[in-house]
Amino acid sequence: MVRFYIVIALLQKGLDKNHLQNQNSTSISGVEGEFLKVLSEQLHFTYEVFSPYDRQWGTADWTGNWTGVIGMILRNEVDIGLSHISITEERASVVDFSFPYTILDRTFVTAKPGDGPKMASFTYPFNKNVWILILLLTVIAPLLFRPLMFKKRSLASVFFMIFGSMLKQPIDNSEQPCMQRLIYSSWVGSMTLLYFAYSGILLSYITVPWQKKGIKNIRDLAHALQAGTHKCLAPDGTIDTKLLLNSNLHYYRIIGEYIARNNWVYESSAMSEKLLDDRTVLIGSRSLLHGFFGYDPYVTEYISDDSFGVWNIGIALRKNFCCKEELNFAILRTLSSGLYEKWWKDSAFKSGLD
Repeated sequence: MVRFYIVIALLQKGLDKNHLQNQNSTSISGVEGEFLKVLSEQLHFTYEVFSPYDRQWGTADWTGNWTGVIGMILRNEVDIGLSHISITEERASVVDFSFPYTILDRTFVTAKPGDGPKMASFTYPFNKNVWILILLLTVIAPLLFRPLMFKKRSLASVFFMIFGSMLKQPIDNSEQPCMQRLIYSSWVGSMTLLYFAYSGILLSYITVPWQKKGIKNIRDLAHALQAGTHKCLAPDGTIDTKLLLNSNLHYYRIIGEYIARNNWVYESSAMSEKLLDDRTVLIGSRSLLHGFFGYDPYVTEYISDDSFGVWNIGIALRKNFCCKEELNFAILRTLSSGLYEKWWKDSAFKSGLD
């Protein structure tokens, strides 16, 4: 039976190394642990697990040396690297990769925005421009209607009549000629439509409380960082910051610059709802974020629909690895059975119970 040396960056929730002293072996819990167990049973190999001392997936520093999992494979300290490692052109130039077994969709998560102030709920049906228009009409309409229809009345009394008509209060215009009545009827019709529109929208806000506007997409995130209202944390030891800085998209570069300048990073193993508050945004893999915060309709935080990018995920192998074809065949069998997807859903379900 072949024995491999495998490096796993224990940076994901539920991914832990357990020593089985009775069997003198090591097991890995979590989704990747189940994946490794099935592969070892199919290919009949044993393994010894290592973890990189810097707890990183692997990036090249300014000297050209690689850190984390990729660095250990390059130094021939281990044979295999298994820890949700994305296949990039830079990594593929120094190590080999297996057949991709899932995809890495990079996105961000924020705390769910709370309800809007209830004391101001009566202003929610219309936006600011509509309210300004209504205020202008309240001031201008009495000045127009008084010389046309109410010459014998004071400006104050005409103002209160017009204001009352906005609230569906009647106005006595029986003494007015036909043309003035037509003008008044058009005014009353417009105010009636405005009244019903306001009442209907207000009723919907009362039924379903209004939510504050949160950060929905990458452009909103860049604007929030520029405004100084939020900070954005990227996983330590990943290539996220470098990819953002080198992006052709302006908003991506803005986010990357803020992360690099302020050293906004976090350890994936330390991911928790305590990291999230009204001012903090976390970048991460969509599958990992859903695995931690749950899937709809039980997701506890807001996970954006936008993506920074999508990459294939594979098992990192040292160059000239002996059993790549056999490993690829075992991976395809596992994926075809639907086991990998089941493990992720089980992990998300367990996270929701914690």
